[in-house]
Amino acid sequence: MKKLNRLEKIRNRKVRDATNEAKQKVDSHHLQLQNLLYEVTHLTKEVNKCLEFKSKDEEIELVSIEEFYKEAPEEISRPDRTVNDAHQQTLARLDWELEQRKRLAAKCCEAEKRKEEMLKDIQKQKEYLDALAPCLIAILQVATPVQDQLGVQSEMKRLQNRMAPYLPTPLFVLFVQSTAYVEAWNEKMEVSIEGDIDEATSLKDAVEEQDEDSGDSDQEELVGVKRYRRSTIDKLTEARRKILQKHPICASIVVNAKDGSKLKLRFYYLIALHIITVTTELTVESEMQTPSRDVLSLSMLLDHLFPDDDGRTTPNKANYYQLKRLGMDDFEAYVAEIGRPYVWAQRLGGLDFVQSQGTKESFSNAAPSKAKSSSDISCSHMEIVIGAIKERLNARISLQKLLVDLEQGVVPVPKESLKLFPAKIATHLSSWSSLAWEDYQALPQVSRFVNGGLVTDKHFLFSATLERGSAKLNACVAVGMHYPLEPAIFSLSCFWKETKTSLIDTALWDMEQEVNVYWKDLVAASEPPHHCLLANQLHCLAMCFDVYLETESTDGAVEGPREFAKEKMFFRQSCGRSRSKPFKYDSKLCLFTYR
Repeated sequence: MKKLNRLEKIRNRKVRDATNEAKQKVDSHHLQLQNLLYEVTHLTKEVNKCLEFKSKDEEIELVSIEEFYKEAPEEISRPDRTVNDAHQQTLARLDWELEQRKRLAAKCCEAEKRKEEMLKDIQKQKEYLDALAPCLIAILQVATPVQDQLGVQSEMKRLQNRMAPYLPTPLFVLFVQSTAYVEAWNEKMEVSIEGDIDEATSLKDAVEEQDEDSGDSDQEELVGVKRYRRSTIDKLTEARRKILQKHPICASIVVNAKDGSKLKLRFYYLIALHIITVTTELTVESEMQTPSRDVLSLSMLLDHLFPDDDGRTTPNKANYYQLKRLGMDDFEAYVAEIGRPYVWAQRLGGLDFVQSQGTKESFSNAAPSKAKSSSDISCSHMEIVIGAIKERLNARISLQKLLVDLEQGVVPVPKESLKLFPAKIATHLSSWSSLAWEDYQALPQVSRFVNGGLVTDKHFLFSATLERGSAKLNACVAVGMHYPLEPAIFSLSCFWKETKTSLIDTALWDMEQEVNVYWKDLVAASEPPHHCLLANQLHCLAMCFDVYLETESTDGAVEGPREFAKEKMFFRQSCGRSRSKPFKYDSKLCLFTYR
């Protein structure tokens, strides 16, 4: 049994060894197979790369083979070698391309040199003309008095008079009346005509031809609309373009402000809508930093110059039906493109349309939708409109300068107004910033002004903070479109010991009344227009806040030093059932009294 067991173990070992040797041979052969397959894959990729390879010469546009053998010299073309060998042929064509590009590069360099020489000559001539222009201007300026003395019209006047007959009738009336106004009142105002005479002449001829053939063209247009949808779309687009078309010549008026700033008004006539539109351009002479909300914005500068006239709706009621017929319902969407059709602009052009709020008498005396221009209407409104524009321009420029000072923490009270206030005011302006309409509406103390219609989104809104010691007074300021004819509206809240607003504190309510209601007392020492009104209101508010703090801090029950010492002269801290404070300042007696 032992012998058999030993033989069995020996045989198993031999079989196991033989199996391992066979397995190793199989693994070796499998590894060799994998290596060969990897090499095959690699070679296949390399072959594909070679097949897909694109040389840079393929991106070059070479001349055709016929042109190559026709133009290239034989030392480059070598027809005996290249005709039957595509590779050699390509090399030869590339050599010919290189040779041609070298020649073109040389020509390009020569052309660049000639260009530089010509530019130098042009620059010399331009410098000569630039130097000559001031001399010519000086000669014209010297010759102008002589021309005026001799009664000879200057070249500019002759040009204006030559262009005037091409103006449409409303703009011609506006130009004549404004020129007469300047000459009569010796106003520092410039009146001119701008545009292209040739384009105006061609437009006039086209309108005359269109009037002659209107019947036939309308009938053909109806037939075309029914037959072709594409032509309908094209004609509709053309009709929409024509209905907003401006006359190629416009009249312009330049109004000068007191500080040298200039407001240029361009008056355009819309041929199809029969209205006058206005575009503005402002040139500010003095350097002014732009506040966070610019009160000189052209989009709001002339809004509501007169009641209910914001220039966003057309005064010609027939325009609504003209636009509706073409699918253009919203007139306000085109105001930025064509300008603003202010009612006063129509008056300056002698146009008078029926207004929706007019009476029966005004309706019967009003002109039809395609109003004829009247010189009497223009003459009666010219002085009023120009005066209103000047007042608005000077007021906005003064307000702009004031806002720049306020943002720097300075309240510029004029010298003639200092006597209306005490010599020392401890409260100072710590911050001034613009305020969004949404943020303004969210404040509880302004709800009565918003609900009452006293403050709208058309106002310029600001937030001011006045400080004295630990006390802070926050004022929300609403400056209207007609400032300084109308005062700025203040709404107050105080942060001292606790938060208070004018809705719950009668003293803050009285402070609001001092600046909102009794504002005429703040401009008694100045002549209208009262451009210093906002600064005086802020100074008055700081004065009243001093009185408020000094009267509130005077409490005998509290021991120790007071935070705000009494610096103002007043007899009693409060008066009446409402416990009103002595906010009214008597400049003659130099003491504070009650309203």
